[in-house]
Amino acid sequence: MTLKTIDSLKRGVSKARRLWHEGDCGRALAAVERLLKEWPDNPQLLIMRAELAQLQADANGAYALEDARSDLVRAASLDPDSPDALIELGYFSFVHDDDAGEAAKHFDKAVHRCVDLLTQALVGHAEAQAELGNASKASNSLMTACVLAAGYRGSVREGVLGRLKDLMGSALEPGAAPANGSRK
Repeated sequence: MTLKTIDSLKRGVSKARRLWHEGDCGRALAAVERLLKEWPDNPQLLIMRAELAQLQADANGAYALEDARSDLVRAASLDPDSPDALIELGYFSFVHDDDAGEAAKHFDKAVHRCVDLLTQALVGHAEAQAELGNASKASNSLMTACVLAAGYRGSVREGVLGRLKDLMGSALEPGAAPANGSRK
């Protein structure tokens, strides 16, 4: 994508969001539909269309709830590291399907991804704060990351705990290299 097309996408999304927040969901949905003609594989646009379509309640029969579900599933597959589509799928299952079990599965996956992202951010924050000599802030971020990681098994927990172990040994010393091995 060129810078010009990225700017065009950003302007289009901003316009659709503005219309949505002004309560003009019909025009917002039309704006998203136009954007999807140029960017059919954009997860953000697919999620917006699904959300707006649900608000429209299929008043004119042009866009059914199954289409909204398909957009959310597609968005989740296009951007598997993002929790956004999973959160929306959770609400869709809970509200439209009246299926708390299926909703919980989607929310569990979203929470897992969010915890992973947040713990990575917290460990990175701790590394940066340690590099700046702010041991107290680094420790606070590490403690929060530990609390989050403690409730999970597998890659999130092991990855965070491994980085925390390395960081605890070196990063709280001012001027030490971060646990990820990079240097100033």
